[in-house]
Amino acid sequence: RLTTGPTMRRTPLHGVFSSHLAVSAPDSTLFALVRKPKIPFVPTDNPHTPMIMVGCVTGLYPIRGFVHERDPQHAHAREPGFAVGGRGAGLAAEDLGEGAAH
Repeated sequence: RLTTGPTMRRTPLHGVFSSHLAVSAPDSTLFALVRKPKIPFVPTDNPHTPMIMVGCVTGLYPIRGFVHERDPQHAHAREPGFAVGGRGAGLAAEDLGEGAAH
């Protein structure tokens, strides 16, 4: 799914990759570089461990991945721990963490 989202300034926030895909022809070639992260970014093996996920200057898809990881656990009668996600605005003055600090 391609998405754009409102920012705190009430203007559309267009992701770089999503915006590129939105204007690309359906059969066009996409060149991309995928790098393995230096620090593995995976949830804990124990689904009962609570998680707080914050992605600064990122889309919601990394956080959405965690939700999809936990979703099947409900189907198998496992109770996952508390999980909450959020993202920064990309500007310190508008970032939730910055505002909470003052």
